[in-house]
Amino acid sequence: MHDYSRALLDARQEYLGDEVYHKAVASLATEQPSPVATRQVGRRWVARRLEVSDVRCWRRVAIDLPEGLVVVHGPNGAGKTSLVEALVLGVLGVSPRTAREAEVVRRDATALHVALD
Repeated sequence: MHDYSRALLDARQEYLGDEVYHKAVASLATEQPSPVATRQVGRRWVARRLEVSDVRCWRRVAIDLPEGLVVVHGPNGAGKTSLVEALVLGVLGVSPRTAREAEVVRRDATALHVALD
């Protein structure tokens, strides 16, 4: 997971800025969570709940996440990828799909909100 997280951070270094980038890389090196990440279970950090407002097609959704693997399924265009994007945005602070945060904000909304618990 660290290699993947590091690759995401490296790809977004210019967008994040040097200070945020170096703090995030340092947290990976010490196995500390993102400041937004949630409760530690053993050596893993676990998100128990995802709350999303005005992210792409989602006006508002709150999902209680069970332990273990979570499978999101549905028809094309239902918003599955947007939920995963919101989760990554909440953990890393950047979208894995775009460097422009404005592209993530739902049409006709002024801002987005992502919270992890």
